[in-house]
Amino acid sequence: CRLLSACEEPVFLEDHVLELRAAIGLSVYPNGGEQSEQLLGNAHIALSEARQQRTGGLRVYHPSMRKTLNHTMALDSDFRKALRSDGLAVHYQPKIDILTGEVTGMEALVRWPHPTRGMLMPGDFVPAAERTGMIIPMGYWILQKTCQDLAFLQTLGFEDLLCSVNLSFRQFHDRRLSETVFRIIYNTEVDTSSFEFELTESSMMFDTEYTRRCLTELTHLGIRFALDDFGTGYSSFSTLRDLPISTVKIDKSFMDNVVDSSEDAALVSGMIDLSHQLGLTVVAEGVENEAQLEFLRKHHCDQGQGYYFAKPLPLDAFCDFLIKRRDASGVADYGVA
Repeated sequence: CRLLSACEEPVFLEDHVLELRAAIGLSVYPNGGEQSEQLLGNAHIALSEARQQRTGGLRVYHPSMRKTLNHTMALDSDFRKALRSDGLAVHYQPKIDILTGEVTGMEALVRWPHPTRGMLMPGDFVPAAERTGMIIPMGYWILQKTCQDLAFLQTLGFEDLLCSVNLSFRQFHDRRLSETVFRIIYNTEVDTSSFEFELTESSMMFDTEYTRRCLTELTHLGIRFALDDFGTGYSSFSTLRDLPISTVKIDKSFMDNVVDSSEDAALVSGMIDLSHQLGLTVVAEGVENEAQLEFLRKHHCDQGQGYYFAKPLPLDAFCDFLIKRRDASGVADYGVA
């Protein structure tokens, strides 16, 4: 419509150009309601749907939208209750030394065992965490749970594992991040050097001055940082040079075709070489077969993570995985757990 087209025109403000996107919700009599209150309420429902589209746009109310809204509201309510009652779970996916086959660490991944909807993956409930404003407390809950689990693993003799925890955009930009992280780790009496935070490039590039200050503070506490989804950002190389990052994780999208695509093979090998020249550890995500593993061996990648080694495991199964490999006396015994 003409209103949307008008909003898409750039706005010039001094030396800046602002690009706007409009979201419009519309309800039409009589399908959208017969009373003014109904029409207005249903227009708001259509507006909420339009806002969920990153590009904005126009949405016209349909009765199915109310069903979607009710589902969303119920999920949001369930999520709040789950977070407050320790209803979430943390699973761990091992990271394997490509050369020796030893378990060097793991990535902590959140799951939600919903009482009626089954096991939910992050994509199913992270939007609910964002909508309800619970994404920050969820991140700290994951860190606290991971600290407790890591302390337990250390009592079993697994003292050298490096546990990676993802930081969401909003959690990373929480101004109380450093003090909260230190308090959680200190209270569980776990060495801060046992942790590595994974950040996407978009999180770090939003406010570079804050990023540099925050990473420096946490690095002084002994925490390490990994750049997640390496290769998908537009300024990854400058990021590696300017920030205190110790690890890069090659995105799964590059590994999927690394054996069959000469372009992807060249990209991955180049990423490994560049990272090593900068003194960084390289972890390849999405390792799913022997051919990919052999490629990584050939190009001297440091670590691998993926279903070929093990799926994300709950703590008890992860303990069994570690004990089994320890009992194998360090022999590289690859395979799906």
